[in-house]
Amino acid sequence: MGARSTLYGQCVKPTRIFIDGEEKEFLFQQDIAPFLRALGYAYSTSEINKLCAPAVNKGPPIALWHGPRPLRTPDAVIAWGGKAITREDDGNLQR
Repeated sequence: MGARSTLYGQCVKPTRIFIDGEEKEFLFQQDIAPFLRALGYAYSTSEINKLCAPAVNKGPPIALWHGPRPLRTPDAVIAWGGKAITREDDGNLQR
């Protein structure tokens, strides 16, 4: 927890939500790519959207749901982002 980063002078930080009386930090899907880019990982927003799609399901693990939107913890996103992504000759992403 407590993961924060800056990208082009803007602070990219997780959304804080109270659960069971305790404040916890989470990332919405649209926040994952800027958060990882600010930490030095080369992930585009479209790449994250493709990996998080239900048909592919190779994105960071979902911690909980906020209505129809999945939330992920910053620590899990950073751990997932550290894994190497390779591209096959046909351009499909593989873990």
